[in-house]
Amino acid sequence: MREFAETAESVEAQEAVLPEHSEKKNSKRMKNIRTLLLSLLFVGPTFILFLVFGYIVNFQSLFYSLFSFDYGNPPGTFIGFQNYAAVLSSVEFWQSLWVSAKLFLLSVLLGFWVPIVQAIFLNELGKKSKSVFRYLYVLPAALPSIANMTVWSYIWNPEYGLANEFISWFGIGPQLWLQSETQVLWCLRIGGLLGGGMNILLYSVAINGVNPEIYEAAKVDGASLFRCVFAITLPNIAYMIKLQFLLSLTGALLAFDDVYIMTKGGPGTASTTVVMNIYTKSFSQLNFGQGMAMSVVLTLITMIFVALQIFVKRRNNDG
Repeated sequence: MREFAETAESVEAQEAVLPEHSEKKNSKRMKNIRTLLLSLLFVGPTFILFLVFGYIVNFQSLFYSLFSFDYGNPPGTFIGFQNYAAVLSSVEFWQSLWVSAKLFLLSVLLGFWVPIVQAIFLNELGKKSKSVFRYLYVLPAALPSIANMTVWSYIWNPEYGLANEFISWFGIGPQLWLQSETQVLWCLRIGGLLGGGMNILLYSVAINGVNPEIYEAAKVDGASLFRCVFAITLPNIAYMIKLQFLLSLTGALLAFDDVYIMTKGGPGTASTTVVMNIYTKSFSQLNFGQGMAMSVVLTLITMIFVALQIFVKRRNNDG
């Protein structure tokens, strides 16, 4: 009888706990649902816009690339992969791709490393000085890019530009700059030596995220500034450098606005990038189908570079 009584008391205790446990579980479930709905409220509109103007537009490009596009009666006549065959056999396409590749190499040579150096030196300043200089470096990024490019166009003007005036002080004759096939790409990218912009802010945030105790321990051991930079700072912000490198690569493949404003792809086709070629093919030559085929090929090339970067990163992590 005693054992039966103890069992009955245990069952009663469990029955008393079960409603409370069920109530807590339901409350937690409702809280998760409210959190999910609130998240969808914030993210949903942006995601819908991204879906419409990102993925749907890209799929439309893929669809139109299979047609001989007719502006009067879109999409026109279905021709399959003929546009792709024409693009891949086009000398103009490969030349424009090579121009985009050269612009990327020049951007790495002349500008990619500059914000990293600037951010490292900013990190060595006092708190107030760091805030002031960081603001001054980022401020030009708030100005319209077209204004910046227009100013550079005047600087490179061969008749009254500041560039020829400057080199005349050293006894060098006037140059054609943007009108020279050998100088135009350098002119488009030499402004990267000034650095600044949003990249310096990103690198500064990454550097500030490094544990300061590591620097303190290194200084106690007698490490110099350069030793700290190469042994602590750069390894700890390597993830940001890799990300910016990938973005600079995709940015070079998509270069258009500075080329269009400053050179219109000239002289000749010396500065005609892939995107400039797509624009000309679609809206000047009214061959929208081939223009969309070029954009699809460019997207595939970009995806290949991204996949290679992810593969190398995973392989290094596994190693």
